[in-house]
Amino acid sequence: MLRLIPGLFFLIILSLHCSSSSVTQKNTEDNHTAYMGILYTTSDRGGVVIMEVFQNSPAEKAELNVGDLILKVNGQTIAGILTMKEKIQALRPGTVVTLDVIKINLDHNVRKVNVKLDRVPERLPPGRYYSR
Repeated sequence: MLRLIPGLFFLIILSLHCSSSSVTQKNTEDNHTAYMGILYTTSDRGGVVIMEVFQNSPAEKAELNVGDLILKVNGQTIAGILTMKEKIQALRPGTVVTLDVIKINLDHNVRKVNVKLDRVPERLPPGRYYSR
């Protein structure tokens, strides 16, 4: 059974940018920031577990689901939320990343999932958080 490490959800909120409403993003850096469209936290099994997949996001298009466990990005081990954030931030929109994912709701085997990162959308769902 997947068990989340207590207290790490708080850390993820600190490391994410909040969009309090459907406000147009004015920061030009967002045009160069890769966006996957997931909310995640550290798993006690290593890696990060997906807590939410945003609609019409690259993650949704790649068929990632809530509960999926991401172990690696482009062959590099993900230790937790900070490692995941650093790996995605270092990439540009349009980059295809290969994730090693355990689909918890299926057979628990590690699968390779390709995700084409996008730009941070101009409008985000109200009250949502996203990784930069």
